[in-house]
Amino acid sequence: MRFEDNCFLEDVATNGGPAAIEAALTQFSGYRAGGTADEIRSPPSPGLRIVRIMTADETPLTAAAFGDITIDGRRGGDISLPLCSPDGPGILEFPGSGIPWPPNTDINCLANGSGAGVEQHCIVLRVANPNAESSFEHAQPPNGAELAFYEMPTDANTADTLDNPVSITGSDNAYTNGQTALPDDPRVEVYLHAIRAIVPAGQSGIYLLPPGQEHAYIYPAPALANVRFDFVKEFGAPFKCTAASPIQVGSFGTTTTAIPLVLEMSVVRPAGE
Repeated sequence: MRFEDNCFLEDVATNGGPAAIEAALTQFSGYRAGGTADEIRSPPSPGLRIVRIMTADETPLTAAAFGDITIDGRRGGDISLPLCSPDGPGILEFPGSGIPWPPNTDINCLANGSGAGVEQHCIVLRVANPNAESSFEHAQPPNGAELAFYEMPTDANTADTLDNPVSITGSDNAYTNGQTALPDDPRVEVYLHAIRAIVPAGQSGIYLLPPGQEHAYIYPAPALANVRFDFVKEFGAPFKCTAASPIQVGSFGTTTTAIPLVLEMSVVRPAGE
């Protein structure tokens, strides 16, 4: 099984109440826009289930106006969205195996009512797909592996697009806190425990790509929030890759500004090096 993230993202006014926003970021998910611009259509794969919804708005909620997603034909009705705070995204996780999303079925999204006019809104759907395997690997580092901190910016991105990801090894964008780039060596193991980010206005968060780049994990955050995404807490163990085949990270939003990151990693080198 693998998780596949889809994202609704747009600058739109929802201060008058929940409003439709376009589905923009499906580049790595295998999904596509539905019958209208504010819909995402599932692929022809059975067994898909929504296991988590995350939201981020440019400013916190200003009225009791919950947005929702609607799955065509769902008998349980609409699903109300979680609310973000100035400190981090809104998160709604579903117990058990999640909410079914039938094949070739559209989801429509109305964003939470917030802000004072045209502002950025982002909703991420995490889908469990039992028909595919993830190339993300999780493992605990060896005993004695030290945690170190690597500061690095993302690349500037194209608006409303997942593009220009960079390696977490510092080979694309140099570390800015005196750490040296990791060598392009398959013997060097990298364990990514967490990422901290300060999200500038106009941006909505970060995303991770496994070495195969066949799907993305998307992490939204409110503008100007200082957030920490803890992968050990989320998955039970850090991401693992090698320096020769690294995980990549990128930023996204309706603007193009790079996001400064702090990567919390353990790096295990060959004995004697």
